[in-house]
Amino acid sequence: MYYIILYIIVPEAKTRNAFSFRMKDSSFLFGTTRYHLLPWILKDTLAKYPLLGNTTSYIISSDSLAKVDSGFHIFRDSMDSLRLKLNDRYSEFDRIPQFVFRSDSFHYPTHAIYLGENTTLQDLLLCYYQLARVNHLKVFLITNLRILKNEYSILPEKIELWGEQISTFFKNEEPVYYKSENTRKHFLTNYKPQILQINSQKDFIKIDSIKNAKNYLISINTNLSLKEYITLKEEILRIKKARKNTIQTEFNGLPQDW
Repeated sequence: MYYIILYIIVPEAKTRNAFSFRMKDSSFLFGTTRYHLLPWILKDTLAKYPLLGNTTSYIISSDSLAKVDSGFHIFRDSMDSLRLKLNDRYSEFDRIPQFVFRSDSFHYPTHAIYLGENTTLQDLLLCYYQLARVNHLKVFLITNLRILKNEYSILPEKIELWGEQISTFFKNEEPVYYKSENTRKHFLTNYKPQILQINSQKDFIKIDSIKNAKNYLISINTNLSLKEYITLKEEILRIKKARKNTIQTEFNGLPQDW
C-alpha cells in the first residue's frame, strides 16, 4: 500500500500543513480535516458509476464511514461487465480476503461495500462468499449519497451463509473450515423454525406474520433484485429488534455454475 505525503507552506500563518492520501477509502487529510472523493467517480478509463439508489433509515457520515476496516466497490461498466475496485484498482474477487486482512483501521469490525446502480444480488454474493471464507461477516452496504449533508444511506448487514454453501462454492480449492453449528441441518434440528419462502416482492408480506412464540428461517431467492433485497433486509432488521425470538435468513436459488 502506498501513501502520498505532500506539504504546502502557508505564508500568512508561517506553518506547514501536512496532506496525506489514504488508499483504502480514497480520502485526503488536510490538517485535522479529512476530505472524501465522491465514491462512484473513478479516475480511469471506465469513468463513473452511480450508486444503487436505495434510501434507507440507516445513515452514516463520511467521517464515520472512514473508520471502517476497509471499503471496496462493485459495479457494472458500460458493457455490463461486473467490476470490483480494491485500493483504487480493478481486481479479482478472490483478492478480497487478502485485502480485508491488510486493512489498517480497527474502529469498527466491519467492511463497507459500495454498490453500483446495476449490480445484482448474485453479484453481491460473490463478495459475501469471499468474506465468509475468512469469517469477516459484518458489512455496511453503501446504497446512496446525501451529498448536501455528506452522509450515506447504508444497510448494516451480517452475512448469513451456511457452512456447506461456502464449501460448495470453493469446492475446487482448499478446504473451508466452519463451525458445526453453522449448518442448515443444525439450525433446523435445534431451533425448529417456521420457514418463510421469499421468491418475489409479493412474498414480503409474509414477514408481517412473524410472532415471538416461534423461531423463523427466512429463505431468500437470489433472483430478487438487489434493491428488493435491501428493502427486505431492512424490514427484517426492524422486526428482529422488536422480537426476542431467533430469526435467521438464508439464500436459495444459487446459480449451479458457481
